[in-house]
Amino acid sequence: MNFLIFFLSIFLILTHSFYLSQNDLNLCKSTYRGILKYHQKKDKNEFFNVSAVLKNNTLELYRGSKFFESIDLREVITPLIIFSTNSECLTINIISKDSIVLCCNTEECINNWWFFLTKQILCLNQGEMRHEDDNKTIEDDQYKNINNFDGISINIQEDLDDIPNVSIKTES
Repeated sequence: MNFLIFFLSIFLILTHSFYLSQNDLNLCKSTYRGILKYHQKKDKNEFFNVSAVLKNNTLELYRGSKFFESIDLREVITPLIIFSTNSECLTINIISKDSIVLCCNTEECINNWWFFLTKQILCLNQGEMRHEDDNKTIEDDQYKNINNFDGISINIQEDLDDIPNVSIKTES
């Protein structure tokens, strides 16, 4: 009986790990569709509705049934920015193109699109390492800020209740 339970548990563990590995592969191959409002940041025209299809490495936009624009996710400058003034819109900055604004009817909708786009961008960069060496360490930046070498900095190391009133005057 113990022998049977042992093999059954091994079988269940192997089946579960196989199922999880299959799910991980499918996570990056999903396709998402929806209706969004589109606006180019520098364009003075109003928003207009587009059908959006998020595939493996592109976001395809259609106006009606006609293809309108394709955004290569490898050219998107991250992070994607959700407006603080309108939580139903996000900005996508693209290398060598004008930024675009995409909006939904609800905050939940734009949060989902933010998640889907971010997930696909991460999937495209899976296994790659980013190296952003500008010869500065975090300690150098902190020292520079604390010692006020680069603009205005406020170093608070005490209770927040004891912060003095500060006024800043500049010359124009």
